[in-house]
Amino acid sequence: MTTLESHQWGEVLNRSALVASVQNSTAKYSSFFATDVHVRIYGPTAVVNMHLERPWRPKRSQFRAAVSRLHVYLNNSLGGWKVVAGQETILPG
Repeated sequence: MTTLESHQWGEVLNRSALVASVQNSTAKYSSFFATDVHVRIYGPTAVVNMHLERPWRPKRSQFRAAVSRLHVYLNNSLGGWKVVAGQETILPG
């Protein structure tokens, strides 16, 4: 099963590309704040929506990004929840 993530810039990444983008990023996150978390479970599938704020520091600047995040999880036969798809959209402001 391949995990695909779609990011706020329209970029679609598979698992290895997603891990590489995080490892190679110059951005430093100090914390994450999740609000409006909604979880809906449909048998072995869960859909999670949330708003996420994350202060980050690329090089010497300081930013706060607010995004709407969606994850789809699948509970596999080994008994673990795995992310199988995700979408992130920058919120205005």
